[in-house]
Amino acid sequence: MTAPDRAQGRNPISADSCGSEGAERQSAGDGIPGRPVEKCLSIRQPYAFAIVNGWKPVENRSWWTPFRGPVWIHAGKREERDDVLGVLSDILHQGGDNRPGAGDPLLARYQSEKALGCIVGRAVITDCVQGHPSPWFYGPYGFVLTNARPCRPVPCRGALGFFSVPPEVMAQLPPR
Repeated sequence: MTAPDRAQGRNPISADSCGSEGAERQSAGDGIPGRPVEKCLSIRQPYAFAIVNGWKPVENRSWWTPFRGPVWIHAGKREERDDVLGVLSDILHQGGDNRPGAGDPLLARYQSEKALGCIVGRAVITDCVQGHPSPWFYGPYGFVLTNARPCRPVPCRGALGFFSVPPEVMAQLPPR
């Protein structure tokens, strides 16, 4: 990583290593030459749940990324337990439902779908911004997410920053 990158808080992952637009395509280790390496981003629950279900359109990070494209969403091993009710309340409020007890079905759904230490879905990173109109944004950087969708949880070891999905895990994930 160069000094300017460190000074600007940029992640040491380059556009080439992330498979961003125009980057050199690499084999994912699955024997298919030219297939891009599949990237994954680890996010703690309940935020991973909010992202893959399309409620949270931006993921906050302390570092900038040049990466744009599809990314698997990994739910980390640890849950932010103190944030669960607040996140579910935010989801209800953004949908306009403020009735007492309205969160009970959502809480039950979260508890039944919550997975830890697993890939739980996919989204597309379309931008990395320093400001966003979503109430979910607090920065300093936000990865703008679109086309989020959940998948059956697949156990996978997580890592900080972007990481490559191992071929044996890729084989268990749904096709794009």
